[in-house]
Amino acid sequence: NDTDGTSLSYSYSGAENITVSISSGVVTLTPKTDFVGSNIIVFNATDGVNVVSSNEITLNVANVNDDVTISSYSPVSTSLVLKDDSIQLFTITKSDPDETEPSVQWYINDTAVADATGDSFEYNAANVGTYEIKVNVSDENVSVTQSWTVVVSDRPVTSTFDGSTTDFSELNES
Repeated sequence: NDTDGTSLSYSYSGAENITVSISSGVVTLTPKTDFVGSNIIVFNATDGVNVVSSNEITLNVANVNDDVTISSYSPVSTSLVLKDDSIQLFTITKSDPDETEPSVQWYINDTAVADATGDSFEYNAANVGTYEIKVNVSDENVSVTQSWTVVVSDRPVTSTFDGSTTDFSELNES
């Protein structure tokens, strides 16, 4: 209320990239997504008869780092069984809303693979065992990872066994 008890209403001008909310004389300013820069805003108060304008207010919005992401990856299954001496291709799709190129590093059991810094990695399942294949994507502030557990077997591996065969007596181990 003003000095004679009349309710005040508020308005503003000049907020092209800022959402302004005024409630009970309290102003909330919210920059639009990905806006960086400054806006000059003028606030007005009126009791229906008189209008009072504030000084120009300059709102400076600084750039913030947006998180890098891995938006998709292949294989989709994160638990794989491979026949020894087979090859498996791993791929990712990464992005950084800041439009910078994130760095990529592939790992086998937490050891960086030399020259494996692209969006895909070809794994040679040369030795029997269990391995973690991991990719780390990072910008200057944030890192994200995707990992797969890979079991390499020297026994036959199939993804089409339906469980209906129960007589294995005719199989040999060679």
